[in-house]
Amino acid sequence: IFHQRWNRGLQALALAMPNLCSLILGSIDSDERPLEALSSTSIFQQLRKLDLYRVTLGVESMSALVRSSFPHLRELKLDGCYYSGTPEMIVLAQGSFPALTELSLAQNNLEDEALCELLQADFLPQLVKWDLGFNSIGDEALQEIAGCELSNLQSLSLDFTQAGSRGMTVLADSPNLGNLKSLDLAYVDIGDLGAQALAESTTMTKLVRLGLQGIGCGDESVIALAESDSMKHLLDLCFYENRVSPKGIKALCQATFASCLADLSLDVNPIGDEGAELLASSNLRLHRLGISRADVSDRGVIALARSPVVRYLFALNLRDNPLTDLAAQALIDSPYLTHLGRLYLQQTRVSDTMRHALCERFESQVTEIQF
Repeated sequence: IFHQRWNRGLQALALAMPNLCSLILGSIDSDERPLEALSSTSIFQQLRKLDLYRVTLGVESMSALVRSSFPHLRELKLDGCYYSGTPEMIVLAQGSFPALTELSLAQNNLEDEALCELLQADFLPQLVKWDLGFNSIGDEALQEIAGCELSNLQSLSLDFTQAGSRGMTVLADSPNLGNLKSLDLAYVDIGDLGAQALAESTTMTKLVRLGLQGIGCGDESVIALAESDSMKHLLDLCFYENRVSPKGIKALCQATFASCLADLSLDVNPIGDEGAELLASSNLRLHRLGISRADVSDRGVIALARSPVVRYLFALNLRDNPLTDLAAQALIDSPYLTHLGRLYLQQTRVSDTMRHALCERFESQVTEIQF
């Protein structure tokens, strides 16, 4: 569809495909007003998914969206739509989306006031998945979310928002988030206080995935989470770029969730060879392990390669560590890496000869290997 004829093209598309179930439109200027053009057709009647990534939305476009009928829409993505915030959220909150279960509002200019307006929406209690990442919402917004009826919500993303430990403490105590299974908090400045509030939560007892990348936490948070009965179902735990040391690794190896943990990211943490050796001596059954830029040398990799702890590993990230051919040879000689499918060794000192040897050793099983 030619850019300068968006509206006519979209109307023609709507007429040609009356049973369309999924529609993705990207990077359309506000002058084109695609939603106004489509609202005059019946294309929305059968849609299950509508993705308007970087489609500039103002009040008029949001109003056209709300006026349309979406009896079957399950997933609505309005990421990077550059709306100003509060006026558009007031309009969106008035919409009728009887089947909506997934809503993404990431990468916009939403602040606390705007989100509080959206929390008045009738469709909010239906949501199963909600993405609010990369917005300017803070503690006030989290406190308001904590007070909402969200008993169906299973996945919540707050990545790169402006919240802190105060808002996280209130959210962790909310009785309305008891069915939450996935929580993403990448680079949200909750620190040790916020992480410990999660560990002490008596309501978030069903979490299987917890993303704590760059939250500014250390061993105290790891120990609290590891000892928490509320976290005993965790399958996927990410501590990327924090302050986790061997002391925290020791706690992880003995955690309440140690028997079920499958994905563990410790990248960009000072775990060193001691931390790698603690992992090697544990009874973890990891499928994915990330220890890139973690001060791990040949010694740590040799310990892992010789340990049955890696027998279930599908992905191993060792990039940006001071590794030499000794580490590569240990991986080649390991009798346990029989399920390895992805291996990352970028920014290491492994020679070209040993790189070829690694490729030959894992040729039949590895789908991706990077140097």
